[in-house]
Amino acid sequence: MRIELETPDQKKKTSSSDSFIPPKDEKRTFKTEFAKMKEMGFKEGFKYFWYYYRNTLLVIVLCIICAVSLVTTIIRNKRPYVIEVQLYNNYVNPDVNTDDFCLSFAEHMGKNLDDYQMLFTASDMFDPETMSEEMQATFYKFAAMIAASEQDIIGGDRTFVDYYAQGMTDEVYFYDMKTILPEDLYTYFEENDMFYYSNYLDENGAVIGKYASAIDASESRLTDEAGLLITPVYVGVACNTGRLEESIEFIRWIFYLDDGDAEAATAAVE
Repeated sequence: MRIELETPDQKKKTSSSDSFIPPKDEKRTFKTEFAKMKEMGFKEGFKYFWYYYRNTLLVIVLCIICAVSLVTTIIRNKRPYVIEVQLYNNYVNPDVNTDDFCLSFAEHMGKNLDDYQMLFTASDMFDPETMSEEMQATFYKFAAMIAASEQDIIGGDRTFVDYYAQGMTDEVYFYDMKTILPEDLYTYFEENDMFYYSNYLDENGAVIGKYASAIDASESRLTDEAGLLITPVYVGVACNTGRLEESIEFIRWIFYLDDGDAEAATAAVE
């Protein structure tokens, strides 16, 4: 058998496929695509659109939803606060909607929660003897909010109050109730033995006096309407609150001492 090798001067036989040049992809524009779908008719045009552009459409819709959500959150977070209430080491009855509690106080203050916001939380755990990651997060969060004057009503159980209400006169985090409450309100709590007293200390840690740092709110709207489950629960006013008048009114309100509710307050204490 003889095998003939192609020599350099031999020309390769050509075929029709050798001269074929694939056409370039058609340039798609909104105008051409719309015209194409219009020509196909609604049903076929929609099928064409969904086949080629459904992923693009879903991405666009998702981006719009995210943008709207972000803008809404930013706008809502810029609303001024009616008051901020932060209580520790408690639990809220899961059957109670605390939004209703916030709405009631906002209405009492003549505020609309569409234009204002109110913070009420009571479930953060505070235990200075257990420096877990959760405890450290709570500690730094509280410190940051106090530094920014974002706390108004603060309190919880005795562990929390003793930690932040005891110390040198200019270092405690709680107001002395005697210095901020109207005389009639202070007298009411004093006569009904509702104050919780904390120690003032000198630089050596020796006790040099006591002051009314918080109020026992075990029988109040906090348990009746906000659903707090653990008692006793104590409430005080943060030493650098920017809403002192609102804080005093909140105390008056939760004890049913706002106008027209004095009889309810007396009955609750008895």
